[in-house]
Amino acid sequence: MKRFGMLSLSAVLALGVASISDSAMAQQKVTKDQLVGTWTFVTCTETNGTTPAFCVNRNGRMMFDAMGHYMFSAAPSGRQNPLTGNTTRARLSGDQFKAMADGFVSNFGNWSFNDADQTLTQTAEIALFPNNEGREVKRKVSLSGDELRVTVTGADGAVVGTDIWRRAR
Repeated sequence: MKRFGMLSLSAVLALGVASISDSAMAQQKVTKDQLVGTWTFVTCTETNGTTPAFCVNRNGRMMFDAMGHYMFSAAPSGRQNPLTGNTTRARLSGDQFKAMADGFVSNFGNWSFNDADQTLTQTAEIALFPNNEGREVKRKVSLSGDELRVTVTGADGAVVGTDIWRRAR
């Protein structure tokens, strides 16, 4: 009976250690090389766990190259399309242009990665919102397989949510 109890305890301990190491392996340490490539937007959440309106039906791509350049564009599906026939952007009213551009965001610039603190730093060269041009943004990242989690911070540096991306295939 004693022997059976020891064997069971050993088995439980072994399973416990195995599950801890599996959890630790799931959140692998990120390297710069692992970020290089194209990422497809999956979802985003605010710190309270809710999904903000601008994340519903959102599509997006984020690309990092090995030379330290990035591009990012995202927009909701189903945006209004006021361009019909011979209508050009120059002929759109302010309200039409606003409806078409609502929820769209895009920028490109330079990026770097700090292995020690697992932070991605992006500096927009050109951005849809000019106040973001030249602004350096640092974000914590984690990687689990092909899923990239990016901690989003506000202008004051406070965490506002998490974006989830999946490596494009």
